[in-house]
Amino acid sequence: MVGIIESNPDRIAFPFNALGFKKACWLVISDSVYHNGMRTREKLPVNLDSLKVGQTIGIMVDSQSNLHLCINEVDVIVAKNVGSKCRALVVLYGETEQVN
Repeated sequence: MVGIIESNPDRIAFPFNALGFKKACWLVISDSVYHNGMRTREKLPVNLDSLKVGQTIGIMVDSQSNLHLCINEVDVIVAKNVGSKCRALVVLYGETEQVN
């Protein structure tokens, strides 16, 4: 699960899981996009569940406020009109074997 959140990390009350963030949060889970806990898009051309050791992932917001997810240099705009003062949110649990 990766995404962005607009909250100051010093002031965040962390929910049980990232879907519990209900304000200014965009997440990509498997092949779906969630905004403030609600699914807004599904069946992305990339899927986080299919990542293997050695593959790369990136997330960024461009100058037009588009949220990009990049997996092995495949760049997909997953959301538009996201906030400009964001922080990356990465949740590592379950089947994660290695992070570099």
